[in-house]
Amino acid sequence: MNPASLVAYYDRDRLFLGALLAPVFAFLFGYISILPDHPMWLKVLCTVLTLLFLACVPALLVQLWHREAMLIIHTDGILDRRFANKKIPWSVVQRISEFGFDNKRSYLVELSQPVQDFAQGRYKRFKVWVNRPFIRNGISVDANGLTVTYIEIEDAMKRFYRGPMQFDSRG
Repeated sequence: MNPASLVAYYDRDRLFLGALLAPVFAFLFGYISILPDHPMWLKVLCTVLTLLFLACVPALLVQLWHREAMLIIHTDGILDRRFANKKIPWSVVQRISEFGFDNKRSYLVELSQPVQDFAQGRYKRFKVWVNRPFIRNGISVDANGLTVTYIEIEDAMKRFYRGPMQFDSRG
């Protein structure tokens, strides 16, 4: 990798805060769900939210222990370990386009090869399958939970990718 490569890790401070707050919210929603003077729909909603927040805790703790780079963009291609185990070479990338709103932008990297060729393991293949209706044959690259900004990701893609790109002109 050259020095101009973009390398991003999980933002450990945000993950730690999430791992602390998720059980607190689970407790609050669980407490609301057992109170007697609430309608049934609210109790069901609070129970579902309790389970959701409890399920977040182990996922956040696992991510806290990851020390390897999650996103690498360099001259050979792109590796987003949140979706793929293998580097996706630029020759396989058909197009890159931006989507989202305000400061929550993502970049859709459309591939000429099936994305399953790069995603190994049940969890990553499940994530690809869940996202398939939204991104078809590609991956969504974003800065959520990482130590980079969307502008840094966009700059790296512009620097290394030579195919068709569609970016919003907002800075």
